[in-house]
Amino acid sequence: MHACLIDIYRKEDPVTIGKRQLLVSASENLNFICDLRKLCFDTHSPIKGKDLATFKLKYNILSRQELREALTVNIPKFMDILKQTVSCVGCRRGVERLITSHSSNAFLTFDPIQIDSGLKISVSDELIENPQLLGTLLYRHQETLTSFQDNNLKNKTRCGLHLLDSFRSKPFSEYWIEVWKLMKMPCREEITVIETSILRATLENYLLKHKFCQECRTKVEKAYKLLIEDGGTVSKEKGFSSALYSNIRKCETDKHIHIPKKIQFIDNLIRKAEPEINGIHSKFMERHAKTLEIAQEEVLTCVGIVLYERLKRLYINMREEERACQVFSAISVHALYRNLNYMIEEKQGFSNLELLICEMSREEERKERKNLEKRIKKKMKKEVKKCERNSKEFDECNYNHAEFANSSSSTPEGSEISCGNKCCDNQEICEYDNSFKFLSLQEMLEHLTYDDDCYIPEDVICHHKVSEKQIHQQRQELRQNLRKNFDNLRFRKKSQICEVNC
Repeated sequence: MHACLIDIYRKEDPVTIGKRQLLVSASENLNFICDLRKLCFDTHSPIKGKDLATFKLKYNILSRQELREALTVNIPKFMDILKQTVSCVGCRRGVERLITSHSSNAFLTFDPIQIDSGLKISVSDELIENPQLLGTLLYRHQETLTSFQDNNLKNKTRCGLHLLDSFRSKPFSEYWIEVWKLMKMPCREEITVIETSILRATLENYLLKHKFCQECRTKVEKAYKLLIEDGGTVSKEKGFSSALYSNIRKCETDKHIHIPKKIQFIDNLIRKAEPEINGIHSKFMERHAKTLEIAQEEVLTCVGIVLYERLKRLYINMREEERACQVFSAISVHALYRNLNYMIEEKQGFSNLELLICEMSREEERKERKNLEKRIKKKMKKEVKKCERNSKEFDECNYNHAEFANSSSSTPEGSEISCGNKCCDNQEICEYDNSFKFLSLQEMLEHLTYDDDCYIPEDVICHHKVSEKQIHQQRQELRQNLRKNFDNLRFRKKSQICEVNC
């Protein structure tokens, strides 16, 4: 724990609660003022340089009135953010209780964050006028929020502090000294003052719990009377041990006793009381006090029970209030920062999200263009393979045609056949210059390179799609003519062979 107890708060004589201070209860009528200066907001190391310049750019976009509106969050909106961010039910309830108490009492616990009676969270005017302090408050708010979140929840609804058995795993007698060290001397003096009425009520419950017989009960009541009347210093009673009541002072006028502030003495009292409170000694177990010294021990056990309950309640309340203050501080700064960014984006006309969407759209367009180029290249490879296959069939057909023409060039039918093929109609195709070397489509495709700005124009693709059906029809007609001429050649060849054999 980082908080400390600095003073006592009495309803009949109230003390002004200053900045970063909070009330913590130890019992029904015993309250302390807890100092939280080491918690909440870090404004001791203001931002500088680049961080300050970046924040000033945002700060100067809005006017002072707009800044006040931006740095104001209503409680319902705050609670929505709290539910989204904090999973622990106990932490959320602690923050709700904190808001309720501070909105009615107007404490300055979270200065410069303020909670007014209109259920609104805002910042002080002094902070709005100083961009460096305001930037320091809002700087790295997400890291601050994450540091206060308990990510290792043992179940889905409670953190380690608010589990039902969180304070049972370790005996309180082993760590009560932690809260004792966080108390200033006036607080230690106040918590060790026990009213006789409280001690008498605790003693009565103790006697009934353990079913003391009448004789033992009389001895215990006598030991109690010696403590509150004579202070336990001098007594001629048989079996009385003055060492047990040493240093315990009584105040008859105020009707209370003062326990010595010695750590060893208090530790002994707490260890006496712990088995009774934890239930180690069964409530049905009968107890006896045959001597006055044993009766004195029983009275001291009741004194230890009062101290034990006060210190443990104080320890638990301090931890819970400290946790609630940390969560409230982080969530409030986070909510104010979100509201400020929303107002700035609304005034600028665009947001960081819109800029991100535009950047993502440009990236998607670039990827789509690359994918289109890959598809075109893949399609061209298929067309090249198809053309090469057709060209090979066409060459074989021409070879057979030429061989047959040479064998039958002496007959008029052969000359008609050699010139009847449609592929020989164009003289320019047949009489090309053999000295010129043409690249094949495969070689052209291999030498083709694609840059980011190199792609097939859209009008070429459209023209290809329009004329694709016509090109396909022409190819089919050419193939049919080739097939027909080839069949005619085969038929005439067979006819000639039959005439020779005959």
